[in-house]
Amino acid sequence: MTLWDLVRLGVDSMRSAGVRTVLTILGVAVATAALVAMVAGGKGLQDNFRNRLLDSGVLLNIAIFPGNGGSDSESILGAAAKLDDAALAKIAGYDGVHRVTRDIRLPFEIRIGTRSAEAVSVGMVQEAITELATADLAAGRWFGTEDAQEVVVSQAIARTLGFKDANKAIGQIATLRLGGRFFARAVARSSPFGLFGGDLRIDRKLTIAGVMPRERMGFGSMGAAIILPYGQALATQDELLRRIPLASRIGTSYSATVRLKSVRDVESVESKLHKLGYSTVSANAFLKRAQPVILLIDGLLAFVGTIGLAIACLGIANTMITEVFERTREIGILKAIGAENKDIMRLFLGQSMLYGLVGGILGILIALGIAGGVQLAADWYFRQNGADEQQVFAFPAWLLLGTLALSMTASAAAAIYPALRAARLDPAKALRHD
Repeated sequence: MTLWDLVRLGVDSMRSAGVRTVLTILGVAVATAALVAMVAGGKGLQDNFRNRLLDSGVLLNIAIFPGNGGSDSESILGAAAKLDDAALAKIAGYDGVHRVTRDIRLPFEIRIGTRSAEAVSVGMVQEAITELATADLAAGRWFGTEDAQEVVVSQAIARTLGFKDANKAIGQIATLRLGGRFFARAVARSSPFGLFGGDLRIDRKLTIAGVMPRERMGFGSMGAAIILPYGQALATQDELLRRIPLASRIGTSYSATVRLKSVRDVESVESKLHKLGYSTVSANAFLKRAQPVILLIDGLLAFVGTIGLAIACLGIANTMITEVFERTREIGILKAIGAENKDIMRLFLGQSMLYGLVGGILGILIALGIAGGVQLAADWYFRQNGADEQQVFAFPAWLLLGTLALSMTASAAAAIYPALRAARLDPAKALRHD
């Protein structure tokens, strides 16, 4: 019996079954669609997160903090491993290091007229502009120099200040007052201990030069909604420290960011920093630690998806058992004209694989259609809320081809018992079957 004969007989049988065939294929299609959609959703979220990290350049950053970097610490800068100017200069000379900058994070209340908002600001060097995930602004431009009397705010801040249209915020003069409610409470509670003294109110009048679509991503600036030219931020910080009696004893930065030339340099540079006695945080190390969790989530999604496929296979087994009963006389005739047991086996296994093939293709198309609809709805939601469009699903070739192969294999496995039963039928008894 040739392959063409097997396919023709299988298709004729499926055609004659009518409604039963349609329901069996739909069962496989729904199960396949669920499996593909769940795995594609997980993959899409992972790719979106990874791409945002790559776009932001955060994988090239290492955040360093004073303190002990581990038991192998051999700090030549002293037991405290301070982040003073000498330490930062030494780190900047390491192979693979592009630059080292102090992290300047300051709380501000920003006000225009009667509207105000509180947010965290960071100082940014000019070179870092092209390295930002938010380099493409929603309106306006980035500041021209590190001492410019300008500021860039997030779209959320612009809305709070009364500018639904980001373009209308450009050119507005904003008053930035160091502090805010949290800062004021911290000063009030710390003053009796001599940590602060005098008037700590520092105001800056800056022009809004640009509006970025979202808060900045990156170590040392995570969640920052206000971006100041580095010179402006440094001057504000220095003025604040001059008003703190104990500042002269600190002489260090709380944290700094090391910018690398390549991701390949992360491990070697981090190792050197630990030996100097510093604590470090890097996205690259975080991703490595998170990899087992990501794989576990992928496995759970795939497992839940295959449950539906297993249930669909039970439907296929039931369909094939019914097929064997209804085609008993046909099986007897095939054996009488020379068909062997293996031919009968291939006939039923092939028909079952056809269920898996057609159902798998239909399921993939359903998953693609659902994903397209969800992506359109998500894009609309993101645009309405002033956010960038995000990838929700990812359909790599291995997922589509692997799911189709799994569907066909599982369908064939479900038909093994009915096929064996058909192959073992006695031709004489099969011919007498009514």
